[in-house]
Amino acid sequence: MQLIFSRDTWELLSFVVTVIGLPLAIVVFAFEQRKERDNEEEEVYQLLSDNYQDFLKVALANPDLGLFSAVQTPALTEQQKQRRVVIFSMREWCERTDFHTLLPTLLRGEDPAFVKGHL
Repeated sequence: MQLIFSRDTWELLSFVVTVIGLPLAIVVFAFEQRKERDNEEEEVYQLLSDNYQDFLKVALANPDLGLFSAVQTPALTEQQKQRRVVIFSMREWCERTDFHTLLPTLLRGEDPAFVKGHL
């Protein structure tokens, strides 16, 4: 029992922790942070991809509006014009005051550079 608590033993253990344990902990921490960042980036990419797929479904469901046409679709009926306005105004909510009021809350935990550019 005396050997476990000797000063030399404690010095050896602290040396082992300092030389091996601390650098290992730093490497593991950095690896976990990188993995978490990669997962967040993948989630953002997946959300963008899902939203684009949803827009493609809307465009395919409304071929008469010519949403992907390089030129303006001529001679639309009033109903077609209204549907086109609804589809093209999907970003309208970004201009709402209540959205801007909630934006700091919605961006909590996001990349600080991204938040600074959007507030």
